[in-house]
Amino acid sequence: SGRLRLNNVFGSSLLDLPLPLSTQYYDGNFFVTNTADNCTTLAASDIAFSFVGPNLAACDTHLNPGSTLTFTSGSAGVKLTAPGSNKNGAVDLTINLGAAASGNTCTSATSSASTAANKTWLQGDWGSGSYNDDPRARATFGIFKNTDQFLYFREVY
Repeated sequence: SGRLRLNNVFGSSLLDLPLPLSTQYYDGNFFVTNTADNCTTLAASDIAFSFVGPNLAACDTHLNPGSTLTFTSGSAGVKLTAPGSNKNGAVDLTINLGAAASGNTCTSATSSASTAANKTWLQGDWGSGSYNDDPRARATFGIFKNTDQFLYFREVY
């Protein structure tokens, strides 16, 4: 059995944020990244956005690339663009793997209706007890202070 995994991520609002997206299979003990997967593709519009704020508005950040996401060695190289200075907040992401789409997507700076991937075999058990859940994650921008906002910083080894 396999699944698509999307992890939570956080970082600066001034830098693009890599989105950890991978295909996995069950090896008998654990789910592991399917490094042999070089053929899975998703449309970027299959990812629905729900902006949480407080200073992050719809499509302040969007997917890059904004077209087709291709998996290489089980991972997709996709990022969320930097929203910019004073744009701290979060966005909840859901990958519509079923036959029906819900929500809006941000494949560019403007919002549009999300699409459905119709790849139910990549759904997993993400808390419901059944293997028909779409992967969900939260991307948070600007939750840590910049290094120039410290008066004193000491590392102890």
